[in-house]
Amino acid sequence: MSDGAGTSGLGQTSLGTRNVGVTTDIAIYRFADGVVNNETPLDLGAYRVGDLAAAVGLSITNTAADDGFSEHLNASVEALSAGFVSAGTVDLLAPQTNSTGAITLAVDTATAGNQLGTATVAFVSDGAGTSELGQTARGSTEVALDARVYAAAVAEVQTTSLDFGIVHVGDSVAAQAVAVRNSASGALTDVLRGQVDATPAGFDATGDLGAGLVAGQLDATSLLIGLDTSTAGSFGGFATLGFVSHNAELADLDLAAFDVALNAQVNHYANPVLSQDGGDGVLLIDGTDFTLDFGRLIEGEAGVLGLLALTNLVPDPADDLRAEFQVTSGPFALSGFENFGGLAAGDSQMLSVAFDPLVVGLFEQIVSVDLFGTNASGFDGFIGTYTLSFRAEVAPVPLPAGLPLLLSGLGWLVWRRRGARCAAL
Repeated sequence: MSDGAGTSGLGQTSLGTRNVGVTTDIAIYRFADGVVNNETPLDLGAYRVGDLAAAVGLSITNTAADDGFSEHLNASVEALSAGFVSAGTVDLLAPQTNSTGAITLAVDTATAGNQLGTATVAFVSDGAGTSELGQTARGSTEVALDARVYAAAVAEVQTTSLDFGIVHVGDSVAAQAVAVRNSASGALTDVLRGQVDATPAGFDATGDLGAGLVAGQLDATSLLIGLDTSTAGSFGGFATLGFVSHNAELADLDLAAFDVALNAQVNHYANPVLSQDGGDGVLLIDGTDFTLDFGRLIEGEAGVLGLLALTNLVPDPADDLRAEFQVTSGPFALSGFENFGGLAAGDSQMLSVAFDPLVVGLFEQIVSVDLFGTNASGFDGFIGTYTLSFRAEVAPVPLPAGLPLLLSGLGWLVWRRRGARCAAL
């Protein structure tokens, strides 16, 4: 059609038709489209500070139709929150195929805490091998991330030794506590659990840290060590404390054991025993009353000497024996009856009592002694009072044999002479 409008002004004139042959060879390609299949937030797991974290792979699909006219998909992490690490890329992922693990994410375990963040996965449609039209950005997907990094518990044993001092057999001795703190630090920490695993002979242990100590918490009442006072002796050694670092997600972590030094001495009480240790006289005993009786002596005879022993009659270890004497004056010569202390188990204080029968009569003297048990802990316990009596009877010298008859005869002769003399007058 020829049209003269704007030129010749002659209107339109039909020019007829003509066949023209045209051959076409054109292909239209789709862009690749990517999708992340993982559930979000993506849980990267729980670890302790310094652990080697396992990488978690992303599952990515090229959702473009697989009809020969879709480009391949490239994917990479273009942005990542602090506290996480990534590795790998997806390259030339064919339509309707999936890539699992080509891109991985993991938590950085250098710092304790609840790690929350995002990874931005960028997609690119790549014509290599298909349209050959180069690369075209196809947006991105943000993947929420979650992980927990725990700081291990730190056992700080503040009680390094326990000394029960000196006690006595059969005493009821209060258990002593070991003070422990969880010195862990960080935004997310394990709790500290523990107990006394072993004690040396003479000691026992009870209690544990229960559900555990949170970071900074001190427990000075739960771990108790007691002393068995059924047997005398010197006891010592180490109690071994065992600890674990615990949280609800991970297996317990064994921590280093701690030793607490223990010391105690269980004494017998002092046991005063008064006995005769030779010499003259007889010792009579009635409970805590003692009488040294020299019996009947003759005036002018040689003096007598009684020997006594005041013994702390008890096996080691035991309290020492202390004595305070109250001595009345009297006719007996006493030696060793002075106040003393520190008489160890099995030792004796020798006492001597001398008497000279110079005068006829009955002679007595009394001594009392207050007895105490003592030890290095400051214990000074009253035991009781012993009363000691000394007795001697002195008789006059007896007449020689026949002397009474001779004296009687002499008296008769004197009487006869007096009678004769009276008759002569």
